[in-house]
Amino acid sequence: MSEIPTATWRPATAGAWRPTVAFVRSSLAAIVLVTVALLTERPDLLVLGTPFAIVAAWSAASRPRARPTLTDRFGNTTVREGDATTWRGRVGEADGCDLVSARMEPAVWLDHRVGSRADQGAVAVPVVDGRAEIGIVVRSTRWGRRLVAPVQLVASSSWGSFQSSMSTTHGSLTTLPLPALFDTAAPRRPTDGLVGLERATRRGEGSEFAGVRAFGTGDRIRRINWSRSLRSEQLQVNATWADQDTHVALVVDAGDDYGLSEGIDGAASSLDTAVRAAGAIAEHAGRRGDRISLRVFGT
Repeated sequence: MSEIPTATWRPATAGAWRPTVAFVRSSLAAIVLVTVALLTERPDLLVLGTPFAIVAAWSAASRPRARPTLTDRFGNTTVREGDATTWRGRVGEADGCDLVSARMEPAVWLDHRVGSRADQGAVAVPVVDGRAEIGIVVRSTRWGRRLVAPVQLVASSSWGSFQSSMSTTHGSLTTLPLPALFDTAAPRRPTDGLVGLERATRRGEGSEFAGVRAFGTGDRIRRINWSRSLRSEQLQVNATWADQDTHVALVVDAGDDYGLSEGIDGAASSLDTAVRAAGAIAEHAGRRGDRISLRVFGT
């Protein structure tokens, strides 16, 4: 498939930094153990509470202040059936952040399980120099327009003590039908100066011989076939094919869909077969330069 222009980066808003359950538990454990140790003169409890106190104090001191920024886009917003594209997110201004995780909810006819661990719809990446780049592979298994669910992202600070939540907007993915194999043994009639390789199949003014017929009103004298006319009782003229372009008109009936559609990897319904057949004919005619139009009924 030819390369399709990529989409633009879209900005998203990040939430404020909030303490996590782990930070709250660590702080409560430190306060309780240290307090009980001082009141009961229990050094063992003081030893147990010291690590919790250190982690809580360290986390509070290194808490991120600025909200991170997020931009996202799809590599290609138009793909073929069975092809995959990558959702990419860029997180910036994440100083004090250690990890960014992202999750994309599953949707009908969209598959995240393409083969690698990063394609499961959920991925986590470390933050380096306040920046992180995330990628989730999305594979479309059936033709049509798909609404991609928002991606939920969470940025975590050291020790997982504070988190900032981010969410993208809905994305749109257009999936083109995978054309069926098109095979034709019909001979070509090359034309000069016309659009496409096919000449009109009706007879008219042209340069390609189509047969001999009886003289009629409007026929030119220069087209009279004198040798044939001498052997018959009336004038005969040479008929030609019209020098006109071929217009391929495709009509798809989408009113009814019989059978179960399982996408590109499974069974095909009647509408799947019709759409993919129309795609095969359009692709074949388009490569020959013919004019193509499509009309869909029943939508």
